[in-house]
Amino acid sequence: MHSVTLSSACLLCVAMAGVDVQSAGQMITCDAGTFKVGQPAYITCHFRTNVNDTKRSINMARYPPDAPGTIGTDVVLCPWSEEKKKHDCFTEMDNYELLGDITDRLTVKIPEVSVEHADLYMCFFVPPDQTDPYPCELHVQEGPDISSSGEKQSVLLIILPCVLVIVAIASFGTFCLLRRRSRRCRCTTESETCESTQAMIPLDEKKYTAPVFANDNSKRVTAGKVH
Repeated sequence: MHSVTLSSACLLCVAMAGVDVQSAGQMITCDAGTFKVGQPAYITCHFRTNVNDTKRSINMARYPPDAPGTIGTDVVLCPWSEEKKKHDCFTEMDNYELLGDITDRLTVKIPEVSVEHADLYMCFFVPPDQTDPYPCELHVQEGPDISSSGEKQSVLLIILPCVLVIVAIASFGTFCLLRRRSRRCRCTTESETCESTQAMIPLDEKKYTAPVFANDNSKRVTAGKVH
């Protein structure tokens, strides 16, 4: 069930061609509006009567704005269930959600609207009757997503301090490593200087010669006498 009946398309042509405003009380009107990309968008159809009392099925479909006479594509299907005594709704397209209960109106939410959602939308009874449905157009403005920008800023506020801490730790570690290497080089240079200085000092090795005493057989000279 991906397309509405041909009669619904004809009703759309009549509505787009211009329906008497005085008969608005017998029309199914639609409200859409203008939304920015990424924002939630809402499409509401007004049936002018409590749909549950009629026990009739209802559908919402979308149509391209440049081809109002084409057959639309079903967005939400709400067949009436005699067993459940209510409408058993389900979506035919992704990124569409039925919002709230169905009374005299039906509201569909698009959580994150995009330019692809910019189309004509219309609700109608199934099978159609003499109630004329009137379409509405959803406009989507391209631009930066404010909510996404806020989330990105929050993430940056969390990541940036962590990056700064990591950079500070890395810088401190590099400083300590360079300082340790500088000390090693200084100690090595001072040791080489000390060794070279000690090697240049001459060693004065003085030889000590013991005195030579005359042996006992030597002659003693005493007062000019020889003994």
